[in-house]
Amino acid sequence: MLSLLSRPAAEPGATRRRLPVELWALIFTSVHDLPSLSSCAKVSRVLYEAAMPSLYGTVVVRELNTLNGEMPPKSPFIAINAHPHLRMYVRTVIHEAFPTPRFRDRTPPVNGTQWTAQLPMLPNLTSYRFAPSLPLDMTTISLFSALVDVLLECHSLVDVTWQCSIDETTLPIVLRLTQVRNLTINYLQRSANLKWLDHLEGTYRLEELHILVKLWLL
Repeated sequence: MLSLLSRPAAEPGATRRRLPVELWALIFTSVHDLPSLSSCAKVSRVLYEAAMPSLYGTVVVRELNTLNGEMPPKSPFIAINAHPHLRMYVRTVIHEAFPTPRFRDRTPPVNGTQWTAQLPMLPNLTSYRFAPSLPLDMTTISLFSALVDVLLECHSLVDVTWQCSIDETTLPIVLRLTQVRNLTINYLQRSANLKWLDHLEGTYRLEELHILVKLWLL
């Protein structure tokens, strides 16, 4: 994807009888091999426009040294920053965090992960997933607060998944996302079991909120 530096020029002598870009885009939704999609996008302007929603519809950011506040290497946002028109295609961001031993015991910066400040620039972002490699480790309150502050500025966001441990201190922070209709908590500690309804009262319209707890932690 990072090699797509510019839109391809219109093909010379192109025939008028060709598949519309909407049909190509529908076809590409069934293609899950990103290198193949990238190759197709370089063929012509029509295929470029058709392939972009599938290439950038779901963006995965892998932080090898998570919590250091820097842009991860090979991040899709490097290409997105270079070509801002790509922002309109992003609908899902998967935030994978892989702490190395030298970062595992470090308190993250107060501003959290700096690259996430770009999330509000994605006008069609509807889904965000935080997926650390050690989901049962406690994530610091400062990181949660920083992430939620950014997500509150994503006005099209409706679906958030936390694949990490949530306790009674981080639960109120997570529930600040009042614009979210679908909230998934994969690991909810028992200490937060009896408190989440108290935080919801007077804040949410329950008919628009779904909380799925996949595992209760004792």
